[in-house]
Amino acid sequence: CYLINELKERGVYYWIDQTCSRRVFPDDGIDAFGIGAGLKGPAYYNEKAIDIQKNFSEMLLTYPNPYMGGMTLAEDPAMAMIGLNNEFSISSYDLKTKMDDPARDDDYYDELCQKFSAWLLKKYQTRAALEAGWGTRQAERYSWDLGLQSGESLPSGGTPGYVEVFQGPGDKYYSRSCYSAARCSDVEKFFADIMRAYYTERIQHLRSMGVQCAITGSTAFSAVQPP
Repeated sequence: CYLINELKERGVYYWIDQTCSRRVFPDDGIDAFGIGAGLKGPAYYNEKAIDIQKNFSEMLLTYPNPYMGGMTLAEDPAMAMIGLNNEFSISSYDLKTKMDDPARDDDYYDELCQKFSAWLLKKYQTRAALEAGWGTRQAERYSWDLGLQSGESLPSGGTPGYVEVFQGPGDKYYSRSCYSAARCSDVEKFFADIMRAYYTERIQHLRSMGVQCAITGSTAFSAVQPP
């Protein structure tokens, strides 16, 4: 509080990031597996992780600064900009390597693959249409141009589907670069939609608290920015 006031008194405008290597603590109420060192990854799409970020923003931006006569940061015209998520783009973060545990069926990577499957169902409507768009070439060692795999599925009858986002089916020789061009394109479009939805929710929340300054999405290269 004191520093912010001193900067303001000297005509210095300031920028505040909202999520910046934020650690996960036991009382946060979410699983810290794979994200204990910064809330990266699911910060963009897991509802509880997003709620944690929104709660922090409320505490930070609505706290009355005693050195500024009780003015909050949200009200302060000297706050030039807010960054929502510092140095992080979901499209350049390998969630599978960092967050996929073969012994678990409910980790953050699995959640993302289920969301991707639901996104694909909305776009293609049927498995046959998805296979026609992506192709059906199956994975063999050092193979390329991979399409929809036999073990991947779309949601059906209330059962969530599962389509890999980052890597091929359980083999260290595969990566996203092995996918067909159409599949790679859909992955990137899915990521863009995830980030836009996150930015929209976060910006609306900040505006509801009275934040008037400019808001940017992420300082990371390759990150989609707010609409």
